Amino acid sequence: MVIELFFKKNLFLAVVALLFLTIGTTFAQDNTSRAFKKGYQADIQLEANTFKQSLFSTSHGCNVGRGFYVGGGSAFGAEFQPDFSSKAKYLSLLFVEMRHTLMNKEAAPFISARMGAILRIADNTTARTFINPNVGFVWGRFLFKAGFMFQVEGENCAIFAIGFCF
Repeated sequence: MVIELFFKKNLFLAVVALLFLTIGTTFAQDNTSRAFKKGYQADIQLEANTFKQSLFSTSHGCNVGRGFYVGGGSAFGAEFQPDFSSKAKYLSLLFVEMRHTLMNKEAAPFISARMGAILRIADNTTARTFINPNVGFVWGRFLFKAGFMFQVEGENCAIFAIGFCF
């Protein structure tokens, strides 16, 4: 039962990743992508995951050319209990982010990863480290992504996000 559930979740993530890549390449135009222009770039994102956590994140960094982005950021959010009977736990994340846009198109697929620390503010527990690989696509100034968060000494979860680049 547990093994079947594990494979169903991974199969679902693989299908979502393939869908993102397909949509990104189908609607691709011949315009130059913002990811291929060198210089400062920032984004804001709304994220949700399978732990019933909602996060607001911002990342600031530099496009170093050829679709590569390196930056850092923070996120704040709340973790709601499944029965909604107890108070929410608040989270704070600090991370570094790397992203590579695969095509020089207005709509293009990308791969990215975030690495950093999570701190639960409400109970002052120690920080846990995490790595969050993602796949998605950028369309103009909007980005859509799905990924998986692996935590040291914590549970893993799937993540879905929508964002805006400026």
